[in-house]
Amino acid sequence: MKIPHDHPIPAKKVVNRVLKKFAKPDLALAIVTECEDKGVECIPILLRWTLKRVVTMAKGNT
Repeated sequence: MKIPHDHPIPAKKVVNRVLKKFAKPDLALAIVTECEDKGVECIPILLRWTLKRVVTMAKGNT
């Protein structure tokens, strides 16, 4: 879903439409790909901490 930067639709509405259209695993993979392209610095620090904690819990190293 390509939307120009100067579109009149609010960002929240665009995100909601995308989430309804695409499966969440596909969305997660797209986010990972984008982060790989732009680098870890593009991920907000609080989200990085949360993801690190989730991965640690998933591995059973609480």
